[in-house]
Amino acid sequence: MNIAHILPASVVFPLSVHNGRYEWVLKLTQIQTSNGHNVTIYCNNKSRVDGVHTDGILHASNDKNLNNIETFRLAFKNNHDIYHSHFDNLDDEVSHETTKPIVYTQHWWPLEKTIELAKTTLSKNVWAVPPTNYMYKFDNLSGM
Repeated sequence: MNIAHILPASVVFPLSVHNGRYEWVLKLTQIQTSNGHNVTIYCNNKSRVDGVHTDGILHASNDKNLNNIETFRLAFKNNHDIYHSHFDNLDDEVSHETTKPIVYTQHWWPLEKTIELAKTTLSKNVWAVPPTNYMYKFDNLSGM
């Protein structure tokens, strides 16, 4: 399987400080590659990870949101089988640009913007993975 992990364009590997969220991404990609999957981490283009392909936009602007959307678009150009996003809002904003599944790990409680985007875009290819049963129930009651 051809798997993409999409992180903020500002994230540089190797990490200079502890960040459990991105360390988890590294661990997951190592497991996926050891199981024979082709994995790419989309983040800052200066990143280097042993045994995992990294890619990133070449020219970042001062607009973080635009940089992250362009990172998604770069990943979409490479036609992966599945996209694992580490954003809560951008998934629904860009989901119309691919028919492939986008799974996002819900790293924190959904903001009102996240709930509204999920309701209004009605993306059939975006799935949230909440970390707790309580959050899963909240998501369902919220219409996410």
